[in-house]
Amino acid sequence: MLLSEFNSDEYVAHYTSLDTAVSYIIPTKTIKVGSSELLNDPYENVVDWLDMQANVIEITSKEKHQNFLDLHKIKDILKRNIKIFSTTTFDKNSKNIADVSNHIYCRPRMWAQYGDNHKGVCLIFSKKELHTEFKSSRKVGLLYGKIEYENFIPIIHNDIFIEPSMVKSLLRDPYKLYEKLNDNQQLKSRFFKKHTDWKSEHEYRWLLFSENGSEFYLPFHNSLKAIVFGSKTNDRYFKTLKDDKIPLYFLQFTNGNYQVLEV
Repeated sequence: MLLSEFNSDEYVAHYTSLDTAVSYIIPTKTIKVGSSELLNDPYENVVDWLDMQANVIEITSKEKHQNFLDLHKIKDILKRNIKIFSTTTFDKNSKNIADVSNHIYCRPRMWAQYGDNHKGVCLIFSKKELHTEFKSSRKVGLLYGKIEYENFIPIIHNDIFIEPSMVKSLLRDPYKLYEKLNDNQQLKSRFFKKHTDWKSEHEYRWLLFSENGSEFYLPFHNSLKAIVFGSKTNDRYFKTLKDDKIPLYFLQFTNGNYQVLEV
């Protein structure tokens, strides 16, 4: 199969460092689905849309303090339990046969920002098969899709308010907490919209709600279809990921353009 054939809606690509791929992803056949608190966009890693319901009657300063502590406890749980896996996907408007730099495995910004400045790798997955793996994870909630890019992200007026009497039950039961968050589609509206400055990433992501804040690794089994080495990766590392079932490629920058070669 030609690498160019992976540049379609059927596939997604994930850029990462060579060390991460060699030491963790390939040997274990799992990918880490990171917590939202690790995201670098404050629109996503700050839970400012969650607040404690104000009491109708006046409450004591002690109760106010307890409400404050409870709210921050829930926010910390959310930032750890909301897990996100990001990929880049096909963009038919940027496809150019003469220039592969717009293809999902050769985007300059992705290599610079996530692929260790071309010293890392790009992992190409079957979108359908990877989605099946996410559904099999049996987590509380699963959302997925392309990111919508907007020039201005308006303030969302559907903030969620928690009644103090609900705190204990929400902390005990992740299902109730997820249902409380998702009853007005807050997660979808908050985590699937980004500023247009990010649009060159053409991001497709999966979001799931975990029962706890521990690290989560998703088995990908046979959904990994190809591995592409960056143009600055030393060829002595090619054999470290050699697998008869997974084709390997590497990028070469010559004469002012990228070329794709098979290992």
